[in-house]
Amino acid sequence: MSLKQMSREAISYDVALSHKKPILIEFYADWCTTCQSLAPTLLALHDEFSAEIDFVTIDIDDPQWSQPIEQFHVTGVPQLTLLQVDRSIADTFIGKVPKSILMDRLQVLVSSSVSSN
Repeated sequence: MSLKQMSREAISYDVALSHKKPILIEFYADWCTTCQSLAPTLLALHDEFSAEIDFVTIDIDDPQWSQPIEQFHVTGVPQLTLLQVDRSIADTFIGKVPKSILMDRLQVLVSSSVSSN
């Protein structure tokens, strides 16, 4: 699946902010080979965690996203920003992250959101 297609199928940023779920925001660029190589991992995580976590993709080359890019201090891609239910930043990863690390971090994020409800 291409990054553009994943982006089209992802939940929108505004909708995700309105939900009472943690969020994983992937800041990416189509030209980014690391983003492309990370896509299958994120797709697998989406399949496993989509009931508990909203997955959002933001193309850094699209001017409409300048506000969140600035807000989350995006300095490189891919950048994965994990937000708690209260929208505070739980974690930020830049570059290729092993699936096992992301899986562990998402499990902690889900656990903390359940205990805070």
